[in-house]
Amino acid sequence: MPPWWGQAQSHIADLDGRPLVAGNWEGPSRPYVLGQERLEPLVADEVDLPRDLDLLSPQPLSARRVVLAGTRHGRPDHDLYLYDEGTRTLTNLTRTPGRDDGEVCIAPGGTMLAYRAERRSVVAQVTETGLRPIGGDPLPGLYRCLFVDAETLLGVEWTPDGPRLHRCALGGTGGVRCAARGTLDGLEAFVSFVSLPDGPGLIARRRGEPWRRSWRLSPALDGVQPAPIPTGVQGDVLDHDGARLRVGYQSRYHVTGVEDAAVVVQTVRRVGSAYVGIVATPSTGRTLARLRRDQWTPIRHPRSADPPSPPPIRELWLEGTGGARYQAFRFGAADARRIVVWWHGGPHENVSPRFNPYFHRLHELGFAVLAVNYPGSTGRGAAYERAYRRPDVRDCIDAVWHHLAAVQPTHVVSWSVSVGITPQLLLLERGHPLSGVVDQAGWKRTTIVAVTGARDLPLFTIRGRYDPDTPVERVSFWYDGGHDLQRGEDFVALFAQLEPFLAALPAVRWPAAGGSGPSDERSAAE
Repeated sequence: MPPWWGQAQSHIADLDGRPLVAGNWEGPSRPYVLGQERLEPLVADEVDLPRDLDLLSPQPLSARRVVLAGTRHGRPDHDLYLYDEGTRTLTNLTRTPGRDDGEVCIAPGGTMLAYRAERRSVVAQVTETGLRPIGGDPLPGLYRCLFVDAETLLGVEWTPDGPRLHRCALGGTGGVRCAARGTLDGLEAFVSFVSLPDGPGLIARRRGEPWRRSWRLSPALDGVQPAPIPTGVQGDVLDHDGARLRVGYQSRYHVTGVEDAAVVVQTVRRVGSAYVGIVATPSTGRTLARLRRDQWTPIRHPRSADPPSPPPIRELWLEGTGGARYQAFRFGAADARRIVVWWHGGPHENVSPRFNPYFHRLHELGFAVLAVNYPGSTGRGAAYERAYRRPDVRDCIDAVWHHLAAVQPTHVVSWSVSVGITPQLLLLERGHPLSGVVDQAGWKRTTIVAVTGARDLPLFTIRGRYDPDTPVERVSFWYDGGHDLQRGEDFVALFAQLEPFLAALPAVRWPAAGGSGPSDERSAAE
């Protein structure tokens, strides 16, 4: 496994004053605690962990007991596991194969928790041997939840009309009693609950406004008010504890008060008296870092290492026919004549200027990567996120190929991930010059084989064996996992098969200087 493959999950918990994270530096994802400036495994060596078990999102019940989400072979369904540092035992709490259990929140005292079980949620007492569900009102499937105290649970449910807040009372003899509140009327794009100095809050966007921000819940839970934030903050507020904010703007993510443009902050949390974060840079993958004197100090896993000669990164702004501007990042040498155009998933995600193992491996093979934040991507406000429409995406595609026609690379490969299959298919409709197509986890689309076949384009498809959302007639590379490829050995095996495919691709033919390609003709017609 390449030493630069492993990275931390974007999740931090506080285990008795020690930062607790999960990462896949040693193959499967495992929990780690920060000891003497070193990431140390939480689970003792003598515990026999299955090789196909990934343990994610650790959350402490107490100083010695931790709840984790566990999945076998990267399947989309998770069970809940309990690890006891005292007895050095790992117990499957839910034992429900085929049902997805997750989104855990823990009550003060650690004797009770709530979790989502497929389309409903469950409140249960934690015993020495497992979980004892508490009866009462049936709960909807809560996307996020928060215990305000030992007797009050808040949860947010996704509905067609937007997020809906539920307040559940756990006291008395009737078990759990829940009521929906109208508190979140007018809010959308809910992110998470946050704990503010004067009580619980949340991150969401008010309809008609461009950015997500933090909101305080009223004590009676009958409304929200904007939480105070420093003037001049521009972009989406994504974390807030009353003092520090994590903000995303134009694909950069930073913490207020920390000036380091090269660091992308994925998560920030106060643990004990200090702040820690999950950060990445142009040359390092996601890892734990301490914030000291307003600077991030990364803490690397002993088996990780910086990649040799990571690709340089250059930001581009490409202009469409109507003046719209589209952000892209070019990863790789300025003189690279072979280019991969990368369409991220989501679509409400983006590519940021940080290390990506795929881009690094392609750079080693002589390709530059042009990663496009097409309409629908985050980081540019609500209007751009809503612009995930065929005319907008087509205009973005045309802008990308107008740029490529100006530099005239010898080979152009289009690579889509998950719902990036949408711009991928629109690109194939446009008829722009291409050498070949790579389709990774193309979400619920089966037409890619027929469409590339009609254009006689080489196609390489990548699928997880346990991904239910990506049926396709022909798969070039299978891996034992779900929607995302997580294991370093699978990454190595993928490129062992992909390298000869890329090496054999034909060169592209560009229109003669002054001529008009398919994109010019179509754009003029629109």
